[in-house]
Amino acid sequence: QYRYLGVCQDSRINHTQLKKEFQEKYKSRVTKLLNTLLSGGNLIKAINSWAVPVLTYSFGIVKWSVTDLDELDRLTRRLLTKFRQLHTNSSVIRLYLPRRRGGRGLLNIKNQCLNQEDSLRRKILNNRDPLITAIAREDAGYTPLSLECELIPVDETEGVLQDDEDVVEDGDHSQQLLVTEQPTAASSSDTPNRPKKRARIADDSNTTIMKCAFEILKGAANNLHKQAPKPTETDAFFAYAATKVNNYSVQVQKLVQHAVFEILMKADSGYYDWPTPNYERPYSCPIQPETVPPHSEHRLESLTVHISMQSAADALPTTSSQSSPRASIVSQFSDYV
Repeated sequence: QYRYLGVCQDSRINHTQLKKEFQEKYKSRVTKLLNTLLSGGNLIKAINSWAVPVLTYSFGIVKWSVTDLDELDRLTRRLLTKFRQLHTNSSVIRLYLPRRRGGRGLLNIKNQCLNQEDSLRRKILNNRDPLITAIAREDAGYTPLSLECELIPVDETEGVLQDDEDVVEDGDHSQQLLVTEQPTAASSSDTPNRPKKRARIADDSNTTIMKCAFEILKGAANNLHKQAPKPTETDAFFAYAATKVNNYSVQVQKLVQHAVFEILMKADSGYYDWPTPNYERPYSCPIQPETVPPHSEHRLESLTVHISMQSAADALPTTSSQSSPRASIVSQFSDYV
């Protein structure tokens, strides 16, 4: 037994032993790459360029069955899931699709093996050398190429898209996954078909809510335009005061402004916020009626209080000893003594 170009050979090739060695080496390389904590894109590139070539070197020489190739693909997915690089519910299709088509770009081992065997078979069968032609006629399953058989077309998506049930909708790429890259004669552009937009139906809940909100805002805007603000008593007073102050001289205007500003400062400090006491009867105003400006409310009130107090004083009895209660009490006390 000897090794030629990395393949153990004897009188015949031990395919079972070679397949076991290649599987162990491929698994060890993938595990080493997963322990490096590379990013998603760099990890896939590293697997395609360092781990997968261990197997592709044996394609066309070692007899790999479809079951063996599927087991290698499952082994790769198990390792990715173990190291949290692939979710258990992720789409298998997207894992093997190229990155330009929305996938992750991992090489499918089954497709690689079938494509390489097919290319080798075509190269040998298209050769016109008599010796190679004679060897090809005698190869009836002796090698993995099976040169005696006719050319078998290999689909690039074989092993990935097996049936319609394998198609998993994953985001916006659900329709793009089934688009082939082979250009058709009918279409002149190479742009992939985009998924159609969702048709907006009449009873859509979001549409109904937006319509109701728009109608409410529209009605509120119309009401604001229709209802003009009514002038209040305070607005009318200040408008009258401004008109009246403009007729005064500049000096008087400044005095009025300072007085009003002082009143506003007291109002801001809460000077006028104390409750006003309610008196049962009028009280005498310390301001004399003569000092009050004419035609003012304070003057009328002071005049009323002054007149009422004068009438009350006239109605009282005189301060003689006969009418005074104090004099009568004194006389009674003197008689008692």
